[in-house]
Amino acid sequence: MRQIMMVGALAILVGMVGAEVFGQTNTRPARPTTGPATGPATGPATTRASAATRKTDRIARPDRTDKVDKTEAAPEAEAKYKKVTPEEMADELTEARSDADEVAKVMKITFKEIETDHYIVFTDWDPREYGFLKTNVEGAYGAITKQFNIPLKENIYYGKLPCYMFAKNDTFVEYSAKIEHMHAGPGLLGYYSGTDSGRGHMVMPKPDDRFTGGNLNNAKQLWGYVLTHELTHSFVARYISNVHIPTWLNEGIAEVVAASVFPKNVRDEARMVALQTKSFAPLFDNRAGFQKAEMYPVMRTMTETLILKDHKVFLKFFDDIKKGSSAEESLKANYKWTFDDLEKYWRRYVGQ
Repeated sequence: MRQIMMVGALAILVGMVGAEVFGQTNTRPARPTTGPATGPATGPATTRASAATRKTDRIARPDRTDKVDKTEAAPEAEAKYKKVTPEEMADELTEARSDADEVAKVMKITFKEIETDHYIVFTDWDPREYGFLKTNVEGAYGAITKQFNIPLKENIYYGKLPCYMFAKNDTFVEYSAKIEHMHAGPGLLGYYSGTDSGRGHMVMPKPDDRFTGGNLNNAKQLWGYVLTHELTHSFVARYISNVHIPTWLNEGIAEVVAASVFPKNVRDEARMVALQTKSFAPLFDNRAGFQKAEMYPVMRTMTETLILKDHKVFLKFFDDIKKGSSAEESLKANYKWTFDDLEKYWRRYVGQ
């Protein structure tokens, strides 16, 4: 029942009463950040995580049969997601709590529950850190809905998205092995795990300043960046339909949203890859899967190229893919571009 999108390790910042803690997540090892590191007030902090080895796009959880929607596309042309009834919402929350109880038994851990407008968080963090968690998950949701022009008050998820937030990285690694049946390596900072039905959950440990040269402020920013990236994946999984979108666009939009909260200029990095690569046709292949770390600036800036051309057209382009068109068909219909055209304009954008 899971789709690993991004991962990261974390570290605990425990100080006086009221001190904040930071976490990180990303399916790639994080690299030190360079801009200012500020704590989240109305949203997560700022910085980015680098990409590394990506695991399979979906991991099956053998101990549970997931409910799968029969329809591939939204029933109404303008519907941005399939709304659930209050009864369905209650059922989903009951199931999420039941799953958390199972995890707690297997892990021999005691969870506390934090419920926000869009998320249900199961955690063993210090209670003094709950405000940080609430602020960050809802701050990420706000950034995502802004990008997709959906009112913040709307809830796109089935029920509320479950998030497992572990206080110790060792517990995170153990959970990944016992529950997800996967190895969480040293560079794993957290991940979104999803299914074909659009259901899923987030898994993260606390931040680890080893990934930021001992700088805890930057660790906080990195955690927020990864969280926002991964929650974008969870949002896209429910957006309009359960149709999957190409890797380059899926990762690109997640990077764009994360960078909207935690700015970092990656055009120089993208330009370096452009100089070394004759053609990006393989990236646009429908069979293209996980990408190396250096491709993340490329995927982000390619997505930015489309958004900067016309944001409304971009949303139509994205929507059409979620309604069943191929990326190539949607690009031609909405931009009058081929993939060669996109690459040409993207090279101009990154200055190559």
